[in-house]
Amino acid sequence: MKVPEHPGKLIYEESQLKEIMSKYDPNTIYFYDVPNEYVKKEHVCFNNYEITPFIDDNGVEWKSVEYYYQAHKFINYPDNKKAYEEIHHCPDSDSAKKRARFYEKEYAGKWDKEGWEKGKKDYYMKRGLMFKFSQHKDILKLLLETGNKNIVERSPRDPYWGGMLPNSLNKLGIMIIEIRENYRKNKTVFLEGSDLKEIKVDL
Repeated sequence: MKVPEHPGKLIYEESQLKEIMSKYDPNTIYFYDVPNEYVKKEHVCFNNYEITPFIDDNGVEWKSVEYYYQAHKFINYPDNKKAYEEIHHCPDSDSAKKRARFYEKEYAGKWDKEGWEKGKKDYYMKRGLMFKFSQHKDILKLLLETGNKNIVERSPRDPYWGGMLPNSLNKLGIMIIEIRENYRKNKTVFLEGSDLKEIKVDL
């Protein structure tokens, strides 16, 4: 039996979740915010919580992709500027996510939740990933070393960004793979649909 947690996510009974999360494919690179028996320490850096400071196209510095992603839920709404600034200055990535959850409820009906779910969340995720991988050559090199293996976020909760739960979309893993393949072809960091130009990176 699975129980709804919030839109787009599910909670499974412990026995079900244990079975689901025990699955392992040797041809897959798994990543998450902490290492475990399936996630190698060196691959933790692929996750959005990892502190990997970067500067965006507006000259604003962000501590991680998670900060950037969560804050931009509110970027285009002047009365929600407080949320944007608070998230930007949170002490860690987890706090940034929790603060965004708070303001999603606080500004219910005011922020463009529908627009976020229908495309803006992918748009800002792609931009954050491009900034991260283009400004951290060590992580880009590690990504190239994954060869042609599949890349999956080993999340026990998220079927949209993660790739472990039944019918998961693994959107985050797919975007990271796209960065890998585009770099191999053109020596640039690029994701279609980000509205950013290709970023040339010399390794």
